[in-house]
Amino acid sequence: MVAAVEAAVVREGLGLGGVRSVRGFAQVLSGPRTVAAWGPAYLATQRRVETGDVVLLELATVADGYWSDLTRVQVAGSPTARQREVRLAVDAAVRAVAAAARPGVDGAAVHAAARTALAEAGLAGAFPHHTGHGVGFRYHEPIPLLHPRSTDILQAGMVFTIEPGVYSEDFGGMRVEENVVVSPAGCEQISVPARAWA
Repeated sequence: MVAAVEAAVVREGLGLGGVRSVRGFAQVLSGPRTVAAWGPAYLATQRRVETGDVVLLELATVADGYWSDLTRVQVAGSPTARQREVRLAVDAAVRAVAAAARPGVDGAAVHAAARTALAEAGLAGAFPHHTGHGVGFRYHEPIPLLHPRSTDILQAGMVFTIEPGVYSEDFGGMRVEENVVVSPAGCEQISVPARAWA
């Protein structure tokens, strides 16, 4: 599956908008492996996706030297009520971060917006990582970082990820990662939004 995703990025990306060089770097996890998706998960396996599995795709792409970093999550077949509930909570955390991110706000305050949204859904304890990081000339830029102790101040023109995620054996690993830019008025999404679950 990893090879198919990476090949599609090259096949579909070359020439798109004048792109001359493009590569994709995918991590695909399914079922029980998604619970550990917040840590290193770079090795592809031969595991077959089964009906009911959560499938998480972490995808880095580089086109003409500029990086993006996205994560998408789906269920093979139909999600359970609990999986749907958790995914809606993650989507709400993405929106909360986008609303909090504006010039002059520090990374800790933006991270707190995600944590608050997930806590309201009873999921604070399942959110073990940062909320985002810079992206552009590298896959992971060091500024701005969105985590509890970040003193990075957002400025117009900064590009970063929003990636709240929660992980539990109860529902699997659920993370949505978008790319945004800080504008004078706030925060604008520059990635194609993750497809909402019905």
